[in-house]
Amino acid sequence: MSTAGREGPGTAPTTPEAVSDSGTAHFVDAGASALLSRMQAVVEGLRAGTAADRTTLRIDLPEAGCSVATCAAESCAAGVRSIRRDASLPQRDLETVRWIEQHRTLLVQPDFSVPPHPPQALLEVYGVGAQMLAPIVRDGVMVAWLSVHSMAERPWSEADRAAVTAAAERIGDLLSYSE
Repeated sequence: MSTAGREGPGTAPTTPEAVSDSGTAHFVDAGASALLSRMQAVVEGLRAGTAADRTTLRIDLPEAGCSVATCAAESCAAGVRSIRRDASLPQRDLETVRWIEQHRTLLVQPDFSVPPHPPQALLEVYGVGAQMLAPIVRDGVMVAWLSVHSMAERPWSEADRAAVTAAAERIGDLLSYSE
């Protein structure tokens, strides 16, 4: 019997919104579900605003059942393969993620000819040719990042850079608001 939406004394409404890194569904409270929905909207708006092929949000947010191992939010253009549930890579050990952790600034890669290099799987399995990564820092800790992917090499315009920076700020605002 499902407990989705069931409330009891002293409990918040729950919904099976989150799926753990192992693929097991678990229940999150209505507040966490609403937060995830708002984050999804930001990621969808970012893809539309940059004409990207895929946008993702990876975040450490245990109360919402999220870790950076999988995507908390993702938006893909038609025909673009999802990476949402792929937990096969140690995300924080990736060269690009270490770079944004160290520099705490937007990483813009119109191609992958110079370091930091993305994982081979991103190129070979998911067909990415260009990307931008934007860190989201809270209390001195990088808790999340946004990724903007293009299946082809492409220059990222100032408008694209501004869009991902604004989206990262919006995610940060959502996290502040949810506290």
